[in-house]
Amino acid sequence: MRLDQSEILSVAKGISNGINVGYFENFSIDSRKVKPGGLFFAIRGAHVDGHEFINDAIKHGARGCIVERDTLRKDVFVYKVESVKNALINLGGLARKKFSGKVVGITGSAGKTTTKELVYTVLSHFYSVSKTEGNANTEYSLPLFFLNRLNLESNYAVTEMGVQKVGDMDLLNKIVMPDIAILLNASQSHLEFLGSVENVAREKFKLASFVDEKNGIVILNGDDKNFYRLAQEKCKKCITFGFKRHNVVNAKIEQINTERMTLNIFVNNEEYPFKTTLSGVHYAYDILSVVAMSYALHLPIKEILNTIENFAPLSGRGKEIHLSGNRILLDETYNANPLSLEYSLSRFRNRNKKLFLILGDMLELGSKADAIHKKSGKVVASFKPDYLVTYGDLSRYISEEVKRITRQENVHHFKDKEQLLNFFRRFDIPKNVIIFVKGSRGLRMEDVLQLLIERYGR
Repeated sequence: MRLDQSEILSVAKGISNGINVGYFENFSIDSRKVKPGGLFFAIRGAHVDGHEFINDAIKHGARGCIVERDTLRKDVFVYKVESVKNALINLGGLARKKFSGKVVGITGSAGKTTTKELVYTVLSHFYSVSKTEGNANTEYSLPLFFLNRLNLESNYAVTEMGVQKVGDMDLLNKIVMPDIAILLNASQSHLEFLGSVENVAREKFKLASFVDEKNGIVILNGDDKNFYRLAQEKCKKCITFGFKRHNVVNAKIEQINTERMTLNIFVNNEEYPFKTTLSGVHYAYDILSVVAMSYALHLPIKEILNTIENFAPLSGRGKEIHLSGNRILLDETYNANPLSLEYSLSRFRNRNKKLFLILGDMLELGSKADAIHKKSGKVVASFKPDYLVTYGDLSRYISEEVKRITRQENVHHFKDKEQLLNFFRRFDIPKNVIIFVKGSRGLRMEDVLQLLIERYGR
């Protein structure tokens, strides 16, 4: 998006060095990603101060910088403000206001990115659509999306909205100003900051309240007891989805295994059989949320189901990788929490191959992290894995529970990453096995994934 310098002066209040450069064509908080004609935001973070990279940004072509400290430059526009972060948010809001299409906001403890891609796939079949890339869902990445990637000619923009602490959703609502809300689930994620699942639900539900007050479209998981209760109390109207019959869009899983899932989906008493290679309860909920959105927008249900029939998950979110020896590697390395772990494992209940689980710690679970991992160990044990390897400080509770319940001998735990990798360098994973890798971002489980691809790749 192109913004005139005068627009920046009007929205972000501060003091200019008087240099007039006319306009800016790209916006960045990373000096390495600045392009010629760009505006660099010198964000002061907990570990990195953007002011130290101003010269680098200018070398990459920045013609302006927004700063909090006195910065003497006579070759580029410099604008000193009280808060660079607030300036970025305000400019993102300005870009959002230029957009006349509808904005979809998606939140949930699990499934946001997959649902965003499904929503994009469906809407793109009928309209011009913009979307956030990757997992852009914060007060930094969302303003940059509106400034850099939003096509003003699009009919829809699809965004993720992630929260970690109280007040986050209020800020994101201010930036995104969504017209359609999709609430997937609220579970044990970010408990370190939010304290309880109820608090997670309340914070995420602010998205529904914001959209409902604008008379927009609210779509939420009616099986989630906290969301459903809040909707009954606070929403004028909403469309619910789930497996329980009270939902406007409901479904029954007819068949589920490692390779396919068959659903019977019901909308207004109309039945829609649906087969997909997306397998697992988590994918079923994501699909139902998109059906509910399509119903709300009066899109033909049968046609949208045909559109997503061959949808493939992204890397880190269940992507299937075929290795030598008929080994199937499932990449769930992007992130992990107890709900996403249980949902992801659901596809292995009726498997026809041996199951090799590689699980890392689930982080940001607060003071009850030990007990939560122990409970997840019971869930993992119920799937009777043939092999289990865990890594980190907390996942030992998973291993201990699986050993205790199943008496399985092929269980190993590592606290050290190099020891973990050395194990997989030496150990020969059997042929004809499903290898499932999952853990929180901080564990970098993709290191294990890459080793396995290098060792067993075709």
